[in-house]
Amino acid sequence: MLPPKERLIGAQLHRYIRDKQSYEKVLEDGLKQIIGYRDVFSSSLRNKTDKPIPCYLLIFDRRSEDRKLPWEQRISWEKHGDIAVLGC
Repeated sequence: MLPPKERLIGAQLHRYIRDKQSYEKVLEDGLKQIIGYRDVFSSSLRNKTDKPIPCYLLIFDRRSEDRKLPWEQRISWEKHGDIAVLGC
């Protein structure tokens, strides 16, 4: 195990897209939520590190039609500011 100062500290959030939901709405809601988590983490770690806290939003597309697509078409990686968004 790494010493405490070497451990990766970050925020991670999982969201699911169900039938009748849009990727855009789930992304918008997920970004708002992860930004809130990041802000809480940042304030609790103030004076402990100057490095930005890594944030990851994972969006799982569970819609019937999209589940039929091959993985090569379903997996995506985007950056929204300092937040990494992985879609699958």
